Amino acid sequence: MVPAMFAPFPFAGHEMLLGQGRALYWPAERALLVADLHLEKASWFAQRGQMLPPYDSRDTLERLADAVRITGARRVITLGDNFHDDAGAHRLDAHCTGMLEALTRALDWVWITGNHDE
Repeated sequence: MVPAMFAPFPFAGHEMLLGQGRALYWPAERALLVADLHLEKASWFAQRGQMLPPYDSRDTLERLADAVRITGARRVITLGDNFHDDAGAHRLDAHCTGMLEALTRALDWVWITGNHDE
């Protein structure tokens, strides 16, 4: 059964599910693939005088947690640009830090870094 908000997407002989929330689920591996989370992007811009809504990290983590719950994923593979900059993890508020810690403890988690993560 295809979870709500996911559409079948055949790729290289594998059945994948493309999520409306910018996630790709690989049922055979019970893996959720995500890229370009850019956590703490708004706080980075705020430090430079450009205001963006300050809830981007919370929204991103809530959407990620929802995708995990909906799919039943056991593994999350992040494909880079997890934080907007190298200090982004230090700017996460306590709530977002707790959400991220809970997700990474509950799942097999693979962090792949991108150019924003260096």
